[in-house]
Amino acid sequence: MDTGKVRFEYRHFVIYGDESMLAAEASEAAAEQGKFWPFYEILMQVRASARARDLTMDRLQDAARQAGLDMVSFDASIKTGKHREKVLRDSEEAESLGITVTPSFSMDGEVGAGAAPFAVFQKLFDERLKTGNKP
Repeated sequence: MDTGKVRFEYRHFVIYGDESMLAAEASEAAAEQGKFWPFYEILMQVRASARARDLTMDRLQDAARQAGLDMVSFDASIKTGKHREKVLRDSEEAESLGITVTPSFSMDGEVGAGAAPFAVFQKLFDERLKTGNKP
């Protein structure tokens, strides 16, 4: 819902090297098809680690299919690398804010960490709008 009162932005933070980069680029490919959040929710079920190959192309393609993406467009978007620069900029910004884990968030300059569905953030936004105070 667009009320003009809150701006919610998602930024990428590449923490696990090439696999994280690939996952971030894949999520941008999903966004091109208006399916960022369904794809994101599926990926958040994967408990990725720096020690295992958790975010393989096969797994990302499975997530894309589950999210209902057009696979030809999805694969082409990733193959071109057209989202790489955006992902790198987002990661640099996260580092400049002192973010060291993913997922993390920043609200009114406060940085926190933890995976949460959008509904959790919606509740925080609603509380902040209602009271004008930080939750």
